[in-house]
Amino acid sequence: MFDKPTQFLGLVQKKPNFAHLMVVGVIRDYLLEGEGEKRLALPGFGTFVRRAGRSQISFDDSARTDDGLVGSLVESFGHYAPVEAMALVDRFVFETKRAIEQTGSAVLEGFGVMSLDPKGHYRFTTAPAPPKDGVQRKLFGQEWTPGR
Repeated sequence: MFDKPTQFLGLVQKKPNFAHLMVVGVIRDYLLEGEGEKRLALPGFGTFVRRAGRSQISFDDSARTDDGLVGSLVESFGHYAPVEAMALVDRFVFETKRAIEQTGSAVLEGFGVMSLDPKGHYRFTTAPAPPKDGVQRKLFGQEWTPGR
């Protein structure tokens, strides 16, 4: 999953592979598009939740049942067979958990950070929103200008 260090919110982690980036992108895009409440379960890990009328995403690690949605989204996005899509999701979950166990956190590029709270529950912190002042910044090791 990882091969080179990168910096995010003061956390050091290695760069992810394509499959990891794709799964993060599918999760992020699904949750942030449109209106209303959305839930996206990652089997054996937990569920991302966006409440109606809010843009903030939370994570519930007690809701671990697979509803099949994330596998279907990865399947349609990447044109994978169902079994291949679920294997990518399973690998993403395994590698994210492993990164949290080994380093205390896992960066979900362009989306946020997964970590453990003091009680041992997984928690999600949303990535900071891009500034709106037009000044060029560095984010995820890349320079960018808001609005471009």
